[in-house]
Amino acid sequence: MNNKSEISISFNLILICYYFVNIIVLHTFEPETKEKVPWDIFFDTYPGLSIITAILLYLGVVFWGAKLIQIFWNRSFSDIFKIRMLSFQESLTIAIILSFGTL
Repeated sequence: MNNKSEISISFNLILICYYFVNIIVLHTFEPETKEKVPWDIFFDTYPGLSIITAILLYLGVVFWGAKLIQIFWNRSFSDIFKIRMLSFQESLTIAIILSFGTL
């Protein structure tokens, strides 16, 4: 196997960072009490900016996840099972479908 098709330590570090960003984003929108979530403080102060920020956070996490899916698929599954590689558009579709479960 050549270096291009191996999953490196840098990929694993990026994957761990992605995991922590997801945890932080999910914590921001989950209720601490029955009435409030941490996001409500920001939303009450800056409603327009908070909506734009939430959309950008979602898009950032989905695009980042799509790239990670593409790299992981192309470096492991395509070699192990001798199947074709994924394009970014295909991995983006998978990431969007997987994100529906978090809504």
